[in-house]
Parts: sequence; structure tokens; C-alpha cells
Amino acid sequence: TNSQQPPRYIDVAIEMTGNPKVGSNAKPTCKKLAKSPTSLRFIVQKLPLVIDSPLADHVTSLLLDELGRLPVPGRVAKILLSSVKMTEEGALTLQGFFESQASTIRHVALHNVLQKMTL
Repeated sequence: TNSQQPPRYIDVAIEMTGNPKVGSNAKPTCKKLAKSPTSLRFIVQKLPLVIDSPLADHVTSLLLDELGRLPVPGRVAKILLSSVKMTEEGALTLQGFFESQASTIRHVALHNVLQKMTL
């Protein structure tokens, strides 16, 4: 008999909004908001309007750090991108990150999300 409990997850919504006041040398930060014990929002702040490759590297390591700090595995339930575009390299970096998280991403057509966002 299978009496094991299924693993518990925290659903994570990742929100990235470009800010026209932020210069390209900004260092984005991640703000965490708990919506419920099983659901969190990671809001990437201080993000310029265009995400290039170095910035995408910074953002992905920021998100990996935050995911690593969660008490139970986080799974990406939602990705919201607004007012932000990516260079092709930036999009590839973010796509690589999301693909590395693919086992913990739910129902997200990532390719379409990133396709729309590329400059």
C-alpha cells in the first residue's frame, strides 16, 4: 500500500515589471510576499525595461537563491512579465532557467511568454 504523503509544494508566482526610471546598471532585488502558507509571490524589483544577458544571469541567480531558501520545494505557478523586453541572449538565459525548473513549473507555455518578450 502506498501510504506516503505526496510532496508538498509552495506555489510561486514570479513577477517582473520593467521600470523606466531604472538604469541598465541596476541590481534588481527580489521581494517576497506570502499570499498563503502554500503560495508566494516573488516580485523582482529595480528592473530596467530591457533585460540583457548579464541582467538575466543576475535575476536567475536571485530567483534560484530565493527558491533554495524555501522550507519545501517551490514550484513556479505563474510568470508575469510586464513593461519588460529582453535581448535574444537575455531571453535565452531566462528560458534556460525556466527549463531547468521545468519539473516544477505548472501549465505555463513558457516559449510563448519569452517569444513575445524578445526585442
